[in-house]
Amino acid sequence: MGDHDAFFVGLVESRYDALVRSAYLLTGNVEQARDLVQAALTKVYAKRVGVRDPGAMEHYVRRSIVNLHISSWRRHRGREASVAEPPEPLARTGEVPESVPVADRVAAQVDLWRALHTLTPRQRTAIVLRYFEDLSVAEVARLMDCGEQSVKTHTARALAHLRALLGEHEIDRKKEAEVA
Repeated sequence: MGDHDAFFVGLVESRYDALVRSAYLLTGNVEQARDLVQAALTKVYAKRVGVRDPGAMEHYVRRSIVNLHISSWRRHRGREASVAEPPEPLARTGEVPESVPVADRVAAQVDLWRALHTLTPRQRTAIVLRYFEDLSVAEVARLMDCGEQSVKTHTARALAHLRALLGEHEIDRKKEAEVA
């Protein structure tokens, strides 16, 4: 096995779950997320990119995931079928404090999952990359192949929509009333 192969296998072994989790947040479907990651990894491996920095290689794979996802929803625009109930979300620790009962944590995850999938694909992509992946506006702009102002606009509109949908504006008003 060559240096590139060993390096690539190490990346896949260490970051596969995180890549699938990100793709799941973009697609909303575990199988589609796995397919998306597999396609991106295949594409990156086939190019034999001479990148030796694991962070840069992971960035290249994430860029491929986002590009493949955007190409997919552009190709299938308007063809999505609605479902009555979303599939169970992937378990992810740290999203809701452990002190919250399990039923409430699951309900919060499902509510967030449903809310994310009411966003436009570009808004959802911006939110996932910006807040779930903790990338900077500049990094998100590079991944989405758009300007930083577009990322800020998509993010602001998505957050406003999510706040309205999840009722956080009510919570904020209650907090302000308690302080006053």
